[in-house]
Amino acid sequence: MVGNQLKKNPGENRIFNWKVELNHKGKNISKENKITDTLTGKQKYIEDSIEIYRAELQPDGKLEEIEPALSEGEGGAYTLTIAHVTEGGEEGEELLDPYDSGMEIVFTNALTTPIIIEYQTEAVGISEENYKNKINYNGKDYYNNIRYGEFNKYITKELLNSRSGNVVKGDILKWELVINESLSEIRNFELKDIMSEGLVFIKGSLKICHGETDVTNEFTIGDLSEGENGFKINKDLLDKKIYHRIRNFSYSR
Repeated sequence: MVGNQLKKNPGENRIFNWKVELNHKGKNISKENKITDTLTGKQKYIEDSIEIYRAELQPDGKLEEIEPALSEGEGGAYTLTIAHVTEGGEEGEELLDPYDSGMEIVFTNALTTPIIIEYQTEAVGISEENYKNKINYNGKDYYNNIRYGEFNKYITKELLNSRSGNVVKGDILKWELVINESLSEIRNFELKDIMSEGLVFIKGSLKICHGETDVTNEFTIGDLSEGENGFKINKDLLDKKIYHRIRNFSYSR
């Protein structure tokens, strides 16, 4: 028979899906028996995603949800408390590091059936490799974690018209950069592109797009320090988008 479990699904766009299966044997869950969940890694609950269901144990040992979901709050089947550790106001809300977040579920009355808890969390800030979750129920801990494989994919650069390496003096070269495939939220973002010796950046050629939308005016574009050839771009907050086609031109001299 399958026991208590904390299941995972990586999801998309740094949104992670979690599923908790508890009390397979249908023992009495006292209203004093709290269920607590603790997150590790910079992630927060998507509060409207949290659903709790009574469940039935099937002959194959799996649980099947009983619709509808239990109601929460005053007059409902349970109360839910969520805590996020942050600092700053609405404009500068930022998760503390090390970060801690948790939720607590307390039932209004005793339950005598298995239950299934489903919810989502969302990564925030700079992407991390691992996001962990711990459920505590009836004095025991249950763990799982999600590895986010794109956590360190920040920038790629490609020459679009290399002509198989046969570049000659006077050639116009077309470059493309892709930034933030990690979907990080980066404060005080700065990117510097320093051209190799023998290349000259063509001012006015820079274009930044998200999908098919030109977002160049969302960035501050400037020159490099004296003696450096290229450009830099800045943004107060780089949100979790992949900015495709940061295109610019240089010529060979």
